[in-house]
Amino acid sequence: MTTTTSTRTTSCGGIAESLARRSLPGLLARLLPGLIAGLLLAGAAFGQAGPLVAPDGAAACARATRAALAHRPHEPHRPSLASPNFDATYYHLTLDVSTDPAYLTGSTRVVGRARGTPLDVLALDLDAAMQVTAVRTPGDAPLAFTHDGDVLRITLPAGVPPGETVAVDVAYEGVPVQDGLGTFTFDALGRDQPVVWTLSQPYGARAWWPCKDHPSDKADSVRVTVTVPAGLRVGSNGLLIGEHTDRDGRTTYDWRSRYPIATYLVFFAAGPYEVLEQTYTRPDSLAARYGPLALPILHYAYPGSGVLPGWQRVTDVLPVLEDWFGPYPFPDEKYGHAHFTYSGGMEHQTMSSMGSSWIGLVVHELAHQWFGDLITPASWPHLWLNEGFATYAELLYYEARPEAYDYEPIFDIYWNRARRAPGTLLVTDTLDVYTLFDNRRVYARGGMVLHMLRHVIGEDAFRRTLQTYAADPDLRFGTAATADFQRIAEAVSGQDLSAFFRQWVTEGTGYPAYDVAWSATATPSGYEVTIDVAQTQTAPASNVEVFTMPVTLSIQTEAGPERITVLNDRRTQRYTVSVAARPTDVVFDPDRALLRNDPVVATRLEATPERPAGFRLGAVFPNPTRRTLTVRLDLPRPQPVRLTLVDALGRTRAVLHEAALPAGPATLPLALPPVPPASTPSIWLPRTRPSPIPSSCCDEGRAGCPYVRTASFDLPPPTFPPPTMSFTIRPATPDDAGTLVRLINALAAYERLAHESRPEAERLRAHLAADAQPRVEALLAEEAGTGRAIGFALVFPAYSTFLTNWGLYLEDLYVEPDYRGRGVGFALLQRVARLAVERGAQRLDWAVLDWNEPALAFYRRIGARPMDDWTTMRLSGDALTRLGSATGAP
Repeated sequence: MTTTTSTRTTSCGGIAESLARRSLPGLLARLLPGLIAGLLLAGAAFGQAGPLVAPDGAAACARATRAALAHRPHEPHRPSLASPNFDATYYHLTLDVSTDPAYLTGSTRVVGRARGTPLDVLALDLDAAMQVTAVRTPGDAPLAFTHDGDVLRITLPAGVPPGETVAVDVAYEGVPVQDGLGTFTFDALGRDQPVVWTLSQPYGARAWWPCKDHPSDKADSVRVTVTVPAGLRVGSNGLLIGEHTDRDGRTTYDWRSRYPIATYLVFFAAGPYEVLEQTYTRPDSLAARYGPLALPILHYAYPGSGVLPGWQRVTDVLPVLEDWFGPYPFPDEKYGHAHFTYSGGMEHQTMSSMGSSWIGLVVHELAHQWFGDLITPASWPHLWLNEGFATYAELLYYEARPEAYDYEPIFDIYWNRARRAPGTLLVTDTLDVYTLFDNRRVYARGGMVLHMLRHVIGEDAFRRTLQTYAADPDLRFGTAATADFQRIAEAVSGQDLSAFFRQWVTEGTGYPAYDVAWSATATPSGYEVTIDVAQTQTAPASNVEVFTMPVTLSIQTEAGPERITVLNDRRTQRYTVSVAARPTDVVFDPDRALLRNDPVVATRLEATPERPAGFRLGAVFPNPTRRTLTVRLDLPRPQPVRLTLVDALGRTRAVLHEAALPAGPATLPLALPPVPPASTPSIWLPRTRPSPIPSSCCDEGRAGCPYVRTASFDLPPPTFPPPTMSFTIRPATPDDAGTLVRLINALAAYERLAHESRPEAERLRAHLAADAQPRVEALLAEEAGTGRAIGFALVFPAYSTFLTNWGLYLEDLYVEPDYRGRGVGFALLQRVARLAVERGAQRLDWAVLDWNEPALAFYRRIGARPMDDWTTMRLSGDALTRLGSATGAP
């Protein structure tokens, strides 16, 4: 599943994400002179005060989920309360849909077997909003029932022994609730063209039909018969086996799928669809492995939507995924896309529901046909087996088809997003859909776990693991848990992967942070390179003391690079490598095969002379640093050692270490406290005895000085490339309101929120007036020569009670697509900062999506800091009105 949103309301699959507040505190005046008006992010788009990256499938899914949830009550969901001793085998949904008024009349035949113990009362999940009008046997005999809450309990005429079949017909009607991600949605294109669609993941099937609503209970087959008003066409699972139109113009569509299916994958979508048919003909190379295939492809698109060209690329995606995963799972039926008004996608079996046509979304939903539909998670904690696999499938496609999209930017997004994943990959709180569909977690971290597994077991074993997993007869058309995938990966690779899955999936949080230092010594045959690797991660960033992983080290020499892979399984570890040519550098994990800190700087160590007090200082690295550093010592005898952080004026900032150390080499990973930006901290080491820090500094190595000053640490000032086009920036006037509305609508379209964008030129004109209260200000970027407005920034005053002073808030920053990556966005941001300084503002704040790593990295480079302890909250619409008119205490 995949989703989208704007910077105002975040993602599908990334449900637990929030807008992180960011600010430029009093650094504005200090930074501005060094800023050169250039935009670092070539090709990045600016929108809502942040450069946006090209859309990816997983984020599309995750962001749409969150956007949908943002408009509905945030309440925990209930697990299935259907009979545990009932195994559903067949459902036939017969639905009559009215759009004016919105209403559903339905009848569902439920067939299954008793298992384990006799079945006297059949309990099914069905939302309380649906009114049950009758329950009967297939022979039309009435059955007694109760419908309390979301549970329908049917008294069977006689106890059904284990293994015997039971069948009931449930008639019901009502307006289904829009629970969670949409569930059952009546919507419209424009003002007068109705559309209807369903999306039942994870707990929504019960909202519109009676069933056993749990992913572990897959029916052997399903039939969906839907009658809709004239002008609407219906898409659903499987094959269309019948279609007829009544005299009143209403049409009934009859769909049937004979493959096992989970309840959340059963769907229909109705709209004024344009239908395009394709055929996927399996290439000869794959036909030799799997046999020939001519698979029907059906596209149901809204008229004039422009999505069909993108969807048609599915015939290029299919051979890539078949090559990696094995043959398409449902060859006797079809694959297709059905348009819906949700902004992401949903992997409904044999026909994905799609809100757009991005290639990442096409790949993501198709990959789910193997991982999610063919093999369904046994329970929702194992959702990463769906979303992590579909996310990594996007990268596999970009890797195989570099002409489709550049691999590196999408990998960067997922790799960086995964590093912010909260908790374990195995989700424990599955009743909170926000937590369950956090796209940093089950999507990005899940995909990166597969990326690391590929590195651990090797390319061939990884490919065979995916194919063996998809073909396993105990899992295929059934369900799987994480242990099932681990079992297959171990059997295929011949490796014990218990530590890998424990630290990355089931128990571990966070990721390793590495410090690396190296030195080289000439030998008769070349050079001996000594490489020290220290893991410095600490709680709460990670609960794993030591990540056990193979690590690739690339020794750069004058004759070219030499690579080795070593096992890193200790907190501090030393490796020795012999090379023929003179080494010039060491690159740690050059392919980013590990989820880790970034960057990892390998510090070269020079020979260190003996100190007068008798100990050897080996290294202090990395340098520069502001978070962690590693100090390496070699002590001739046991002695107390005190490490103190001192700034350039000799003021003590912190005691980093104070304890006796044994004789011999010692490597100490240390966490640095926050250091004010103006400070230049230094490390001071006592030689033989603990002592207070002196009031004045002494020179390193000077006789009688009991301390050694080893290094200063700070980030270098930022530098930026110059712009690559000519443009001007000027303040907008009220007469520019129409131009700004055009750019605002373009921003909304880029963020796929055109349906939420309702800017009014006259109202904006009034707010831009010099005497307006309250007033907004805007800056316009215009192309030199043509005078065309190509971007804008919009700001308004903010106030800090703590500082009792004004600041500025940057609401939007946008550059048209053809002008991105050419310095316009950065120049707008610099002008906003200059405006803040000129006004005496204490800070400049803005919001940026926390998955937008290129923007975040850029903002950090210019000195902005994330306000990670804050979450943006919003009241709007009915909620704002209710609170504003409420009386009394809540």
